[in-house]
Amino acid sequence: MFLFKYLKYGFDFPNILARRKESLFKLIIFFILMVLISNVPHIYTILVNEGFNISFIEQQVKENPPYYGSFDLPDGMSIHYYGLDAPNNEVSFVTYEDYTFIFNAQEDSYDVSGKQILLKEDSIIYIDEEGNFLEGTYRGFNVPYDFDSVMLDAPGWYDNMVLLATNIEAGFSPYIIFYSIMSYTLVQLLTMSVLVAIIAGLVMLFKFGHSKFMSYGEALKVVILTVPVPVIIGFIVGFIADPLTPFIVQFGMGIITMYIMIKFSKFYFNG
Repeated sequence: MFLFKYLKYGFDFPNILARRKESLFKLIIFFILMVLISNVPHIYTILVNEGFNISFIEQQVKENPPYYGSFDLPDGMSIHYYGLDAPNNEVSFVTYEDYTFIFNAQEDSYDVSGKQILLKEDSIIYIDEEGNFLEGTYRGFNVPYDFDSVMLDAPGWYDNMVLLATNIEAGFSPYIIFYSIMSYTLVQLLTMSVLVAIIAGLVMLFKFGHSKFMSYGEALKVVILTVPVPVIIGFIVGFIADPLTPFIVQFGMGIITMYIMIKFSKFYFNG
C-alpha cells in the first residue's frame, strides 16, 4: 500500500529527492494522514478533559461572578443527574450579564433578548443570540444541587456559582468534544499546509547554482515526504508534553528538508 511505502521513504533521507516523481494526489492523502496521526495526543487530551472549555458559561462566571443577592435561585428547586426537580412547577427567570436562565422552562424558547439557558425537567437547552441551540443533559450533576442550600451559603457563593456553570457545561460535553476535535484538526491541517507551501518555496531558492532543478510541484512532494520522522517523534513526545507536538512536527519538517537539500541536492541536479 502506498501509505506504508511513503512512510518508509520518509526515513530514507538520501533518496527522498529521487521520489519527487511520485503522485501528488497520493502524497496529499499521505500528508493528511500524517497530520491526523500527529493530532492523536492532543485529541486524547481533549477526550480526557471532555473537550475544550468553550466558555459560554463557566469562564464568564469565573471572571465576572454574579454577586450574592443578584442571582436569586428559585425556592424549592434542585438539580439531579436525572433532571430538574421543581415541586411547585413554577417557571423562574434569572438574568446574568447577557444570559437569561429559565428554570423549569416549559417551552423550547422564550421572547427574551440575549442568550438563553433553558433548564427543563429532563434537559438543558442553550440558545445563542442568533437562535442557534444545543440540547444537553444533566449528566454533570453527579451530586444533587439544592437551590435553597446554595442561597443560604453566602461564604460559599462563588464556588457554588462556578459549580453550577461547570455542571451545566458538562451536559454539553459531546458537542464540545466534537467541536474541539474538529476545530483543532482543521487548524492543524491549514497550518501544516501553509507551512509545506512556504518550505517548498524556500526549496526553489536552491535552483540557483544548478543548471537544472525540480518544479515547485516536485518540491511540494519532497517536503511532504519529510513529515514521517517528526510526526513519529511528535506523536511520542505528545503524550508527555502535548503542546510540543506541533512545534516538533513543523520545526522538524523544515530542518529535514533543508538538510536534504544541502547534503544531497548536488547528486540529483547538475552544478
